[in-house]
Amino acid sequence: YGKASGALNLIYLSGSTSYNEIAYSANGTSWTAVNVTVGGNAVQLFSACVYDGKLIGLYYDYTAGTPFYGVAYTTDHTSAAWTNLYAGFPFTPQSIVTYVDQQGNPALYVGASEGMWLVDFYSATITMVVPFQAYATASNGLWMVVHNGALYVTTIRGILRFTPSVSTFIGPNA
Repeated sequence: YGKASGALNLIYLSGSTSYNEIAYSANGTSWTAVNVTVGGNAVQLFSACVYDGKLIGLYYDYTAGTPFYGVAYTTDHTSAAWTNLYAGFPFTPQSIVTYVDQQGNPALYVGASEGMWLVDFYSATITMVVPFQAYATASNGLWMVVHNGALYVTTIRGILRFTPSVSTFIGPNA
């Protein structure tokens, strides 16, 4: 994830419906657990990436008893208290990744069953960039990876190869 005092810090997400913790390590052998909270509520982090020197995480807040999803961040991975960025997604997010926007600037993308969304960190807004509604399923957006200058996203139709200028389906079901 990043360096602190010259040491590489590894982050491990581990959660359940009753609690959540991340663990971090500078050597990959000794791990320290941190129970994450957002707005004072214990949350479950299930996908994370690094953006602008911040650790960004998708979270599920189960304190109210109904699904509540959002994006939170921290500048100190040893801290339990994370800052909420966006709460109340109108969909169920699956994964988050850092890629580039149409201007070539670093940007956050969230994959979901209904589509792929761009999250504007500084205005705390979301915009759908690729709709999946015609073939919405829980496996859409489950995995996202940046490789060779493109963002690849799993969908029921195959793998979506996305760049800011064009998106095409490739892979076995395309």
